Amino acid sequence: MEEEKRRFLRVPTRLKAYLKKVSKDTKPVHHYSRTHQPSTFNLDLKKFGLPEALKEYLEIINSKLDMILSIQSLAFIEKDYPFTTEVIEIGGGGLKCLKPQKLDVKVGDFLEFVIILSTFPLWMVGAIGKINRIENIDGREVMAIEFSQIRDSDKEEIIRFVFQEERENIRKQKDMEEEKE
Repeated sequence: MEEEKRRFLRVPTRLKAYLKKVSKDTKPVHHYSRTHQPSTFNLDLKKFGLPEALKEYLEIINSKLDMILSIQSLAFIEKDYPFTTEVIEIGGGGLKCLKPQKLDVKVGDFLEFVIILSTFPLWMVGAIGKINRIENIDGREVMAIEFSQIRDSDKEEIIRFVFQEERENIRKQKDMEEEKE
């Protein structure tokens, strides 16, 4: 068996992703998006000397607008990407995902992905990847994808996600060990 040489840590996960088959030379359409960044909205309101209750109300409206924009963004993506999948492992260099039943692909084909790292706040990344292998795991076809084109900002967000997941896994493991004692 060929030895794998990974440059990035991968974590098991369950993420929704949208995908479509593309040619090798296609550039990713979608790129990193986090609709709810740490807000400067509150800082802007402080300049105006508004009453605290009004600032809180405006923050709530801002949050609801972010949610509406997230829903609209997902609707746009669903129109542009005909297949959905579940990502079961992800890292900065690639991913493993379930092969949609109606997707006709083979090893060597290229797919464009929009991966939803979080639905609210909406946090998604885009990439193009090459299918390195298709394997059968527990009766399901799983595609191993190596990213062939990914913007640096998207890769950084995936790596940030992986580290968050690893930190959470370490915390859970530590909590379980403490419970046993």
